Amino acid sequence: MGILDSTFSDDLVTLTDVDFFGEPAVYTPAGGTPRSVQVLVIRDPLVANGGERIATKSVTINVSADSRVGIPAKPARNADTITVAWNLGDAPKAYVIVEIVAQDAGGWHLKLKGA
Repeated sequence: MGILDSTFSDDLVTLTDVDFFGEPAVYTPAGGTPRSVQVLVIRDPLVANGGERIATKSVTINVSADSRVGIPAKPARNADTITVAWNLGDAPKAYVIVEIVAQDAGGWHLKLKGA
């Protein structure tokens, strides 16, 4: 691991520390044991699907790759889940990770399958 990887990893750990911002969630690997993680939740507004009478809302999360507060190994798409509130104030529920939007040495940007 290079110096930039260490810096980026440290930055994401700081950004997901509850003393700064972020929110607690539960990561459950398929067939594995649930564990607490800190995530930044990006709750996008409703978007009308071109020409259809359907609007969708997506939620993505940023989570550290640090083993203390995040997900150190690559999450399994369409198998692993993150338990988080879809909307602020909602009760947290488990949502399937459907896409790894981006990744780097510091963490993961994941898209969740909504309700």
